[in-house]
Amino acid sequence: MSIPRFRRPALAVVASFAAVTAAAMFAPPASAQAPSGWDQLTVDFTRTVDFCGFPVLAHSEGTLVARYYNDENGVLVREVDSVRRSYTITYTNEANGKSVSTKLGGPVFYEFAADGSYTYSIIGRERIFLAAGTGPVASEVGRITVHVAADGTQTTTFEAGRWEDINAGVCAYLA
Repeated sequence: MSIPRFRRPALAVVASFAAVTAAAMFAPPASAQAPSGWDQLTVDFTRTVDFCGFPVLAHSEGTLVARYYNDENGVLVREVDSVRRSYTITYTNEANGKSVSTKLGGPVFYEFAADGSYTYSIIGRERIFLAAGTGPVASEVGRITVHVAADGTQTTTFEAGRWEDINAGVCAYLA
């Protein structure tokens, strides 16, 4: 299928705009600090969890990377966690054979304060739990920012997109 001739210049403009926008979005700032360190965690484990009020088999498999940023005194001030390769979580109700899976998205950005509090932001497609033959049963997509006080109290300070109660959606399907 060929593109009509009159549309080609418009596509070229759109493609150029997309390339410039992508370069601006993903290029690091000129003053970007290199990470002070990083860890890679590869997991493949299964355990039974009870967040639904009945036993659920949870299987996690994949690789996560955490990059750490320290200030001039060596104090951790920022962390960026991201998925390297695929990271999948599957929950199964062994009593009825129903299961749902998600591939983690992210990234997750943490900013740590001297008082012991921190703020984290999740940006993008964090989790979409899919059930075979049914489709999505719960999802977290968009951007959310949560402040965690030193005492552990959590306050959502920004939310855009779709941030559902994952447990409620997953448990309702698995029941």
